[in-house]
This record gives sequence, C-alpha cells and structure tokens, in this order.
Amino acid sequence: MKEKNIIKVVNIVLLLLLFISATLVCFLYKRYYKSDLDFCLDTGSCKEGLIVNTEYGKIEINKQNCQQYDWSWDEEFQRCQLK
Repeated sequence: MKEKNIIKVVNIVLLLLLFISATLVCFLYKRYYKSDLDFCLDTGSCKEGLIVNTEYGKIEINKQNCQQYDWSWDEEFQRCQLK
C-alpha cells in the first residue's frame, strides 16, 4: 500500500515539474520575441518573421516584403533594414 502512495506522489511531482517547465518555456519565448520586436522598433533592423506595424500596415518581415517596399535586406543575418 505504501508503494502505491509513493508512486502517486512521484507522478504528481513529475507532472508538476513538466507543467512548470512548459510554462517557463512559453514565458521565455514571449520575452525573446518581445526583445526582438523592441530592437526592431528602436533600430529599424528587423529579424525575419517579426510582424511590424509600418506605414503600409502590418507586415511580416521577410525577404520578399523587404524588397517589395524598397528596404535593405541582409541575407547573412536574415534581417531587413527599414528606412
């Protein structure tokens, strides 16, 4: 009987650790995305994949859009320099 209780407690602890880890990963991902967006808005150098509100509306940063709006695309760093 004691062994079953120990197994239940271990399972609960493992599920709790999994939940905490998943929450931490989500938090860090959102924070990382926010820092990329802040850098983009401050410097005008935007990482590929960001969605930025520009004078043309909300635009996802990628090579095609960067060239379409006559901005500078940096192939090495996958960044667009907004003018």
